[in-house]
Amino acid sequence: MLTLAYVLYGGINLVLLALALRQLRAGNRGALLVLGLGIAALIYDNLVIGLGHYLGEGPALQSLNLPRFWLHAFVTPLFGLVGLWLARNAAVEWAWSRKAALTFGIITALIIALGAYYDVLLLQMAPVYAGETVRYKNAATAGPPLPALTVMMMLIFCGIGVFIRTRWTTLLVSTVAAFAILAFASSIGPVANLGEICMVLGLVLTARRFPAISRAEFAASQHRLTPNERAKLADDQRGRKRRLAVYNRYLAWVMVPTLLIGTLAYYQRGLGIALPGWMNSFFNTLFIVQFFVHATASLYFYGVPRPKAHIRVAHVYIGYGVFLFTMVSQSLLGVEPIHMITYVVNWLFILAHLALSVRFMLQRVRRKKQDPLLDFVVSKKLLTDSSAR
Repeated sequence: MLTLAYVLYGGINLVLLALALRQLRAGNRGALLVLGLGIAALIYDNLVIGLGHYLGEGPALQSLNLPRFWLHAFVTPLFGLVGLWLARNAAVEWAWSRKAALTFGIITALIIALGAYYDVLLLQMAPVYAGETVRYKNAATAGPPLPALTVMMMLIFCGIGVFIRTRWTTLLVSTVAAFAILAFASSIGPVANLGEICMVLGLVLTARRFPAISRAEFAASQHRLTPNERAKLADDQRGRKRRLAVYNRYLAWVMVPTLLIGTLAYYQRGLGIALPGWMNSFFNTLFIVQFFVHATASLYFYGVPRPKAHIRVAHVYIGYGVFLFTMVSQSLLGVEPIHMITYVVNWLFILAHLALSVRFMLQRVRRKKQDPLLDFVVSKKLLTDSSAR
């Protein structure tokens, strides 16, 4: 039955591939072909896993599995660029900037380089048996899959942008769902691959919802806006960001006990305590999902504030420091003492960020105001005298 499940997933992805390619007539063929290439890679991945039971461990199955690692290294990261293209089609202004194109391009290049290093240069194929299935994994990798997590972060960022601009939730919801499924079900056979289908479904539906537009068409649509329309769009952007930012702050407070329980469960032997075995993987995985969503949303809402001697600006940068050192420490698992040094530094950033968060929470309680006090990033072209604060 498990082998048939993977074959079924391949068939579902084939249908999604056909739907994506039908959009070629709507323009932007390059981006659609990249999306199609990514879906084709997932089709191959599922079919090889599904056939592993019939081929069995050996040179034939090993040869079929080898392209899976190449595709994960060189093709899967391109989904992030597809997200940027979808944000452009939805008329998200920042997505049309050179800074966005350069940032997404650099991140994609770094992800590909990291994937090529681990999945090509250091590849050590080892057989894995899960139920009826047989496949090969890379025994040289350790820790969380940072390339995949980064791609998800890019798509969540784009999904938030599309929602803020158009109220279209499909891309954001499907990516967060895919992230959660992949994180929690990474060791539960075919359940994990449902996350990939969720992600691809969100990408395909969003591509169908927002046909391709050119830079000239986007610029023309912006010029047609009246001052009142610009003011209304700016207020709408702030309002949606303000509401989402409140929920993002609630998420941050939920992360605190999640992190503490996960840390206690991970170090329980050294601390001399006994906790159920499932708590380690569950709470640490839950924290990773919450952490990436919170970090991505914070970056979208507040951007990169201009450095200055202000406590709230420091709070934002300390939060970004938490993200940076979390990524670095997790990528250096087993590399001692560097991993432990970055881990300790990360906790110092976490404690500083938490202390400032408590201070701001007390200020909000005294003022009886729930809205965050930082200004939200709003499209500059929408800022007029009537909409600027």
